[in-house]
Amino acid sequence: MSTNSTVREYAKVFKRPELPFYLIIWSVIALSSLGLTMVLSASAVKSLQDNGSTYSIFIKQFFFLILAGFGAYWAYKVRGSIWQSVARYSLLLSVFFLALPLVPSLGKNVNGNRNWIEFAGFTLQPSEF
Repeated sequence: MSTNSTVREYAKVFKRPELPFYLIIWSVIALSSLGLTMVLSASAVKSLQDNGSTYSIFIKQFFFLILAGFGAYWAYKVRGSIWQSVARYSLLLSVFFLALPLVPSLGKNVNGNRNWIEFAGFTLQPSEF
């Protein structure tokens, strides 16, 4: 088999439009699984001391992963033209949320870092959005 025919064979495989989609999906699944494993490994002892179960922090993270999966599926189903129409407003909203930790009564210190906002019992970093 010559080099040109090998290149053509690879080109045929990678020209399929659904291939990048599946590569991304499987990468997300692999990285999420690895992340959940690391959360369980790193937080089992603290979770046992604080909550009496080694799985409490892991279950919370797993719940948010499932919630994010539904959100990602919903975002995938929304037409691109809708995303284009809300892009400018999303940018302005993101900048607003990035400024919130600078307000003394809203920002929260976590391990010496004041980039967090506490909202409805959850602590989050606006830079994640």
